[in-house]
Amino acid sequence: MAKKTKVFTFISIVSLFVAVVCVLVFNFIEPTVDADGVVHEPFFLLLLFLIFLFVSIITLIFALYGRVKAKKQEAKEKAED
Repeated sequence: MAKKTKVFTFISIVSLFVAVVCVLVFNFIEPTVDADGVVHEPFFLLLLFLIFLFVSIITLIFALYGRVKAKKQEAKEKAED
């Protein structure tokens, strides 16, 4: 497996882990209401979840493409031998 494919796979796994952590933290943080009646919730965690999920999906696509390309190259080299 090529080094780029390994890097893309690692980035994809880490991004997915961070996305899951963002959702879990969002669910565990209780919304608060201040004296003026304004509700405070950590909506930035949902945005971070979506960003990291998107990064994870995109890098996973690149990693899978790299693996398929490498397998085709190996098959081509075996056919030439």
